[in-house]
Amino acid sequence: MFESLAVIPDPLLVVHYAGDAATRLSEVHRFIDASASLDKELVLVRHADHWGFVITGPHQRGGRTTEGTDAVVSWMQSRFPLNS
Repeated sequence: MFESLAVIPDPLLVVHYAGDAATRLSEVHRFIDASASLDKELVLVRHADHWGFVITGPHQRGGRTTEGTDAVVSWMQSRFPLNS
């Protein structure tokens, strides 16, 4: 995957849920570093697990956050505006 990112110059957004036990933040930084894009951004959603549930305590979670989805929508709108 890192080799592929190195030849793709398109804008890149990576949204990482900081409580994700499957993907480490160090791996996320490797994605960003490997990208050939000059327009790359990392959004870190704190206190949320892999599925976007808010982590409220050890082995406890609340409802889902929209922070990641909101970041994607905002990022897309800023780069690819709709024609009026």
